[in-house]
Amino acid sequence: MTNKKSSVDKGSRKAGTPSGSDKHERQPKADFESLAVLFGLGRTSLRRKRVASGTKLPLTLSEDERKLILSTWSISGGLTDTQLRALEIAPKPELRLTLGDWDELAGWVAATSNHARGSSKLHIRACALFGRIQDILDRYTDE
Repeated sequence: MTNKKSSVDKGSRKAGTPSGSDKHERQPKADFESLAVLFGLGRTSLRRKRVASGTKLPLTLSEDERKLILSTWSISGGLTDTQLRALEIAPKPELRLTLGDWDELAGWVAATSNHARGSSKLHIRACALFGRIQDILDRYTDE
């Protein structure tokens, strides 16, 4: 008898209410955005700004970041001589690189961070710099 009652209840639902798998297919946009934030994608990675291939994007470095790059061979190895000279001269330089160059530099910084001890200053500073570079990579695309 309970089976008849449950089938009657199912049939008496309003027509506009999603049921079963339909409920998952029509999730509001806000739910997808909150999931993206939860998985570390953030809103910016969902809507990246398109730039022309070869466009140089700026990042103003702090004094600590500038010193970190200049003093760490494994990071500075990802830069050209001209970029390194610009970092040596300016106290708060603005480094301008293409997305491909930022991606390569992010790899150098990540490798340095991974090879440093977990609580060392080098590890902490490299992680912070990597995060700032990753923000640029998440905000823009040239594809």
